[in-house]
Amino acid sequence: MLSCEGTDVAVQKTGSTTTVKTTPGVDPGIGSAQHRAAVIAGSTRTETTTTPVYSDVRVPARLSVAIQGDAIRVRPSDNTRPGLGAKRSPDGWYDLAEVAITEAQIRGKAAYGGILSGKYRLSIDRQTGDAQFGSFRGVCDKAANGPKERRF
Repeated sequence: MLSCEGTDVAVQKTGSTTTVKTTPGVDPGIGSAQHRAAVIAGSTRTETTTTPVYSDVRVPARLSVAIQGDAIRVRPSDNTRPGLGAKRSPDGWYDLAEVAITEAQIRGKAAYGGILSGKYRLSIDRQTGDAQFGSFRGVCDKAANGPKERRF
């Protein structure tokens, strides 16, 4: 069992843009200059529109990897889980296909289906622990397999 800490790409609101649109008032064409200016100022309209701006940002994430024999399962971060129309796992774990476990690397491909099938490939360097899975980038360590001490 491996636990990988790193970052993943998430779409977040990073700001907003404000647009101000001013529609000039109508000149009544009669009266003194002062009266005409007041009518124009009174009928001038200003509209302000604020639009959110979203961008891809890197956020902290965790990836869990379970290796049992020649089978690999991953539990990706929420940002790397399959989206609309793809296969979903009820427990959050996904089996990998095209698994290759060598002295230097652990590799596999998530079988999410559809257009996502080639995007999510797992690659872990067994010397450094460097891991990649979709947009996740991080470092893996062996997870403690024994019973954990209670926090409370």
